[in-house]
Amino acid sequence: MCLILLLIIMSITGDSDESPNVKTYGRMEYITVAILCAGNLINFMDRYTTAGTLADIQCHFGIGDAEGGLIQTLFITVYTVVAPLWGYLGDRYSRRYIMAIGIILWSAAGMASSFMGQNDFVWFVVLRCTLGIFEASFTTIAPTIISDLFVGSARSKMFAIYFFAIPVGSGLGYIVGALPLQLGAAWEWGLRITPFLGWIEAALFAFVILDPPRGVAEGSRLKTTSYKEDLKYLSKNITYILVTLAAAGIAFFAGAVAWWGPKFVALGEVVQTGNLDTSVGKFSLLFGIISMVCGLIGVPTGAYLGRVLKPRFIASESLITGAGLLLAAPFFFAVIYLARYDTTAVWIMLIIAQLFVNLNWALTVEIQMSVVIPTRRATSQAFNIFVSHALGDCISPYLIGLVSDSLKPIVTKDVVFEPLNESDECGTSSLDPNDFTSLQYALYITVVVTVIAGALALYSALFFEKDKLKAERALAEAAIDAEKKTGDAVYENKIVES
Repeated sequence: MCLILLLIIMSITGDSDESPNVKTYGRMEYITVAILCAGNLINFMDRYTTAGTLADIQCHFGIGDAEGGLIQTLFITVYTVVAPLWGYLGDRYSRRYIMAIGIILWSAAGMASSFMGQNDFVWFVVLRCTLGIFEASFTTIAPTIISDLFVGSARSKMFAIYFFAIPVGSGLGYIVGALPLQLGAAWEWGLRITPFLGWIEAALFAFVILDPPRGVAEGSRLKTTSYKEDLKYLSKNITYILVTLAAAGIAFFAGAVAWWGPKFVALGEVVQTGNLDTSVGKFSLLFGIISMVCGLIGVPTGAYLGRVLKPRFIASESLITGAGLLLAAPFFFAVIYLARYDTTAVWIMLIIAQLFVNLNWALTVEIQMSVVIPTRRATSQAFNIFVSHALGDCISPYLIGLVSDSLKPIVTKDVVFEPLNESDECGTSSLDPNDFTSLQYALYITVVVTVIAGALALYSALFFEKDKLKAERALAEAAIDAEKKTGDAVYENKIVES
């Protein structure tokens, strides 16, 4: 996996940056990014294997939509709460070892969660939450290493490659989670693949990747400041705040669609055909493939548009992010509306919506790294994770499930489908068509949130240039102060020698 990513990176980037001060990058920089990309793939695979087999997990533990959504909501809640701690550590201690320990422990928790019995739902959730604690160590720190290795357009390209792992890794998670079911195995086997990959990655983190000084790529002479000063700085950065709130909307959309999407489309198929033997597994596989393809196309396209439009629009990343989200909203509305009528049309609308949403993954982080000084980037990334997930996919899976369950007594009054036989096997009857309409209405919430996120991203464009100049000025002033101190030291040494 790392070798394939390395070849892709080397072929896309070339050897130098396009900035006025040309910088040459060595093989180890590219190898480091390839390993971090592979880690991000595994991260999101691990996160969404459960989504790929959600209906079977619900059947195994005997839980409804609210509890099904609670699995992901509690995972993201814990992940979100601990992110600031990893940000604090990441700005001050060895990033490579923090990430290596984190991936060892999250892989162990993921493996353990696959051995839970039908009465162990609480322990299953506890282990998924433990996985979230240590996943946060990687996602908080990894982007800061990339920002310390590359500058200018080279950094934009690296972020595009790194963040394509979000949709592609999520898609692989669906596939890994659903494939054992399609092959006749139990759903638990879907959770036992990524831990082995994670342990291999941990060794690469500990012994191979670079951990450069903070801000070295930009010639930073900045010193680490107190945590209180870091938070005060971020609270006054308008672009950072608006992009973080926009990222919350993106996370809300991604969390809801990723968690409930395969089951919803499968329910639509059951409503159309009346075939109660429909399995969510094949829809998870298709959902995963669509997520991967849209990620492979959308993420690099967004990064490319950001670079091409930069000469004309200084805040091109904000503009593309906002436009992409606003354009995605009507197509996802069509996905929800058409699900009971035409599954083929649903897949087409979903592909278009996903392409527009995937434009933003690298751009939002590029905005953040452009307006925040190097010594505060891990902290900024941590609080971006905290806020965006707390207001986004931390609540959306559970909220959609809760609203769906609340609407069932209202919207199922006129439903003509016979209820499922409770004695049926989970593998043949894990979908109840009576759940379709309530879940459909609940998912409309995501359309509204996506529109709000797009508006916030567009609004951030008004402040981007000012905040970027502030960050650049801080770097320049630190460099001048450092040179002055060096000059004074040389002068003092000459006096002593004379």
